Amino acid sequence: MVERQPRWAALTETGRTFVNAIGRIAGTSCRVLYVFVSSSARRAAVLGAAGARRLKARPRLEVSPAVRKGAISFAAAGLVLAAVALGASQVAKQVRTATALYAIKRPPAVPPPKVSASPASKAVSSGRLNIRSEPAGAIVTIDGQKRGVTPLFIADLPVGAHAVTLDHSAGSVHQVVKVKADETATVDTLIYSGWVKLFAPFELQISEGGRIVSLDKENRFMLSPGKHDLQLTNRSLGYAGAQSVIVRPGEVTTASISPPKTAVTIAATARAEVWLDGTRIGETPLDLQVPIGTREFVFRNESFGERRTTTTVTTQPLRIDVDFTKPDSR
Repeated sequence: MVERQPRWAALTETGRTFVNAIGRIAGTSCRVLYVFVSSSARRAAVLGAAGARRLKARPRLEVSPAVRKGAISFAAAGLVLAAVALGASQVAKQVRTATALYAIKRPPAVPPPKVSASPASKAVSSGRLNIRSEPAGAIVTIDGQKRGVTPLFIADLPVGAHAVTLDHSAGSVHQVVKVKADETATVDTLIYSGWVKLFAPFELQISEGGRIVSLDKENRFMLSPGKHDLQLTNRSLGYAGAQSVIVRPGEVTTASISPPKTAVTIAATARAEVWLDGTRIGETPLDLQVPIGTREFVFRNESFGERRTTTTVTTQPLRIDVDFTKPDSR
């Protein structure tokens, strides 16, 4: 905040201006008066000297008392004027000296004090986070560091995105929370089970940590919230795989299983077109990769007709031979 100039400073400035102005006027007036009086005195002296010379050159005349009195008065006036002129010069000099000595000067300008920024005015680089859970008592981990249990209030958290994990015996919940400067972000979550539904082209046995998971009529199963690593197996196909899912409370988490492929070699006694599960894939002989599972192959030849075979493709390489010389076994 800029400090206002005190009232006396304005009065001092006005006084200084007034005195300086009076000094200038007095000095000018005295100089004019001095010039005028000096000129008049010199003129009177010249006239007096000239008259004296004329009187000296002429014969002595009788001067009347009135004339004598006038001459004396005129000479006295000249002396007075000369004295006034001299006094005016001295007065002007004294006024100038007094003005110089006693002129009121403006006090030196004092710079306004520097106001340091208060902590509140500094840029805010942190915010607040309020964390609640149902049930309470979940362990709170923020960016990999444990901070306490719910309910929890953190008053000084750096601005930006933070990974928040709540671990409870009922499950775990993971969220990414964005904290803004000088604002309060809130995490209010329920920790209870959710559903998982897997899609696969063949049957699977699902387990977690050695525990078999049972499916309902909709091929779903229930898990606690959080991340789960599932083991998937199909012994008849020789398949063993894994799938990670993140379960959210009250939600259905879906995942699709892509079956691995196996090398399949196809040959026939006569050239034939080949269809796999209703899609033409070429003519014999063929070497290709086929997804595991139960597959239907169709072979067509103009002379020998059509042959069909249903084969289980496992994780082991497979060879299919078609003999058109033998009757169809179907």
